Amino acid sequence: MHRYAPFFLIGLSGTLLAGCSSTGGGGAGGGGGGGTPSPALFAASAGTASEALADGETLMAYNSLMSAAVEHDFDAGETRALDGTTFSIAANDQGGLDVIIDGVAYSFTDADISGNAFEFDDPGGMGPYYRLNSWDGDIVDVLDVSNTAHHQVWSYFWDPAGEPISGFAVVGTETMPEALEGKANATYSGAAGAALTDSGTFNDTTRIVGELAMSADFNAGQISGLVDNIAVIGLGACSGGVGPACVNGTAALDSAAITGTGFSGTITADSDLLTAFSLTDLGGTYSGKFYGADGEEVGGVMALSGEETVGTGYFSATQD
Repeated sequence: MHRYAPFFLIGLSGTLLAGCSSTGGGGAGGGGGGGTPSPALFAASAGTASEALADGETLMAYNSLMSAAVEHDFDAGETRALDGTTFSIAANDQGGLDVIIDGVAYSFTDADISGNAFEFDDPGGMGPYYRLNSWDGDIVDVLDVSNTAHHQVWSYFWDPAGEPISGFAVVGTETMPEALEGKANATYSGAAGAALTDSGTFNDTTRIVGELAMSADFNAGQISGLVDNIAVIGLGACSGGVGPACVNGTAALDSAAITGTGFSGTITADSDLLTAFSLTDLGGTYSGKFYGADGEEVGGVMALSGEETVGTGYFSATQD
């Protein structure tokens, strides 16, 4: 069993970036409480995510609009993108969550909570390691039934047997398609973050977070966004573009078609951002959904790649 550099295990809330707001959670999935999960759970009937969890629902990232992951190959010294990673959570009677990622299950209890993370590490240091991080604040607040958000952002490092995967998942009580018909055009504000790894290593990872602005034209059926005021997590403060963690450059979420209540488009990093990270190229895709009864929240994941880079990320915002 390989052990990992400490920085690789740390997942931090996007709210740590001064001036960058992030939405709280909700859950997606269905049929919890021992039943068979359905493909989607809708806010109009299920309420918020925390309410859905409290009602025994299983909240799922059931397709690529809601889940993105990479695998870390210690033996080959490589990190590679994964396709079709599934993710689900359900509340349990130990005050924690039952989590299944790519078919591998682990049950966290309230004793495993530390701030914004659930964590289990084999006491001998040579067994399984499981970590689940909330990017919406402390676990107890995210799961509190009074939480008003309809989607949640989770990151994870899942290593049952020395073959770890990591990634992001967004779950939530979704918007019904008819709720977007005739909806006025809207803008959304929130946060986006990513974990970028040198594809030629298993753990050389940089985590970044920035401010997100999105615009949805429901008449045209298009959505787009921009991530700016980007900072490197762990390098100190970044406020108003000033501070040791600040990074020059932006990433555009290029215009994408809204299909039903989902969307998927491309990501374009500008030259300043490439220069800041000494990259020759960086792009990828973003995919997401509308959450809440009236489409008042958006959230989703990013799959990132470059000549020597692979990564995953999230975006999360509420209507202005």
